Amino acid sequence: MPDEKVDQAKSETDKPAPPVTWGSRLKSALRKLALLCFSLFFAFLCGECAVRLTGKNYEASLHTPHPTLGWAFRPNSKGWAVMEGTQYIEINSDGNRDRERTVEKPANTLRIAVIGDSFPAAYSVSIQDSFWGVLEKELSGCQALAGRKVEVLNFGVGGYGQAQELIMLRERVWKYDPDIVLLSFFGGNDILDNEREVAPFKAHVPPYYLLRDGQLVLDDSFKSRVPGPTTLAVRNLFADVMNRSKLALLIKMAAAAGDRAKTHIPNSKPKDLGLPDRLVFIPPTMPAMIRAWDVTEALIHQIYSEVKAKGKDFRMMIISSPQQVHPDIAEREAFMKELGITSLFYIEERLAKLAEKEGFPLLSTTQPLAEYAAKNNIAVHGFANALWWGGHWNEKGHKLAGEWLAADYCKRLSDAR
Repeated sequence: MPDEKVDQAKSETDKPAPPVTWGSRLKSALRKLALLCFSLFFAFLCGECAVRLTGKNYEASLHTPHPTLGWAFRPNSKGWAVMEGTQYIEINSDGNRDRERTVEKPANTLRIAVIGDSFPAAYSVSIQDSFWGVLEKELSGCQALAGRKVEVLNFGVGGYGQAQELIMLRERVWKYDPDIVLLSFFGGNDILDNEREVAPFKAHVPPYYLLRDGQLVLDDSFKSRVPGPTTLAVRNLFADVMNRSKLALLIKMAAAAGDRAKTHIPNSKPKDLGLPDRLVFIPPTMPAMIRAWDVTEALIHQIYSEVKAKGKDFRMMIISSPQQVHPDIAEREAFMKELGITSLFYIEERLAKLAEKEGFPLLSTTQPLAEYAAKNNIAVHGFANALWWGGHWNEKGHKLAGEWLAADYCKRLSDAR
């Protein structure tokens, strides 16, 4: 009897295993995939909670590739800017770093459109503390306006040169029917941004204008690199979702820091930020810089001409470079000595001649800010979490520039009356 039970058990173990079907393999694979996805999600959730507990904010994604501008702000995007200072940024529905504005100009309103780069984009300060926010507030009290309301609309985007500003003027600004177009010019890199050869790190990203027989010719070869509408929509959706995750933004910032490290100039000094930035302070001798200046002046002329042709008022302001307005005069002198120059204001002097020749008003903030910074020992550029004297205008720089702009325009109005 025991032997029979043993034989029976042996025969059952000797039976062949049931065949593995395609369905069973699929179920097993799906179970493993589900377990993997759950594990990754759980790990991401733990990481997200850990990052949020630190209380820190990380640089958001606010830009998108653009088929004519190269890049632009992504409409309705929002998030933190933390590279200089810490500021929450909201982009309006038309893709501008500004309040929501009606396309139709309100009655009895003076409208000023500001075009430019990261200085009017003002990533590091609030809208009301930006120079154009201050300008709007200060001009509202100008008696020469005789009670007219004032709106200052901002079309500035970080990294733009005059090529993109001209296209921005044509594609977005005119529909708002501004009375005045204010071109903000940052000598620190605007000239470099207008010539591909002196800004090779972004040579294939934006549009450029070339001078051919004295005429501006658009080079929009960058378009081949811009994703199609469907791909772009998916990327923008992903970016909006990513802006809601601090862990994702932390990973993005770490990757961006790695990319910047690859393009860092190891022998550059913090006082001048290395080549090619220093080239803007020196009369051009390199062929590429001569071309850059020629194209820049041609673009300014073109912007002025198109504004004038619309019967509108054109104004231009020059934004200071941090080396020009360092609070310590000895630092400015050391910088000039290293460059072999006796003045930091070549840009201002050259553009003043252009403005006189063309016949448009030019306000340079550079010399007044240089005097103010030295007299009061205050940096008008810089933030505590970045270069304390360098980079973009801080709140003090924006406030002074906005007040000077308002006072200058109000005086011109009073004189005209």
